[in-house]
Amino acid sequence: MTGTTNTSRVIHVMFDDDQKLMIAAKTLVADGIFIKDVYSPFPLHGLDPIIGIKRTRLAIVAFMFGAFGLALAIFGLSVTSAGAQIIVKIRPPRPKAIVVRSAPPSPRHVWVDEDWVEDHGQYRWHGGYWSAPPRPRAVWIKGHWAGQHRGYRWIPGHWR
Repeated sequence: MTGTTNTSRVIHVMFDDDQKLMIAAKTLVADGIFIKDVYSPFPLHGLDPIIGIKRTRLAIVAFMFGAFGLALAIFGLSVTSAGAQIIVKIRPPRPKAIVVRSAPPSPRHVWVDEDWVEDHGQYRWHGGYWSAPPRPRAVWIKGHWAGQHRGYRWIPGHWR
């Protein structure tokens, strides 16, 4: 093996103080020894420039991809929630039915007229019934069809 030199050496050293490790790294680099890596159970801030490790852009790239993923998720949610509405092109007529009102169960109960109810992607007619208001002075707002640019959308009855 004449004429070749082995410049690859591994040095294992244990330090009990991070400042001593920093001083030792500066001394080794000043003596011309290349330090490839330092293993430590805790972060050593300021060691990277001493041993010649350049600043990485990994954190910036990870943040950019995270922000892009968040924007994509928000866009996806807005698109899917807008597509969840049922749009009716031809408004169905009210069925001809005779509804017989019974006596109210209590003086607080209010008669809720017949109404359309969304059922598995289709509308079905629901007969009237007595309902107790959820709070004092609550008023029942009747359901109605609201015109939109693509057709009609049913706004169900609700307490206000």
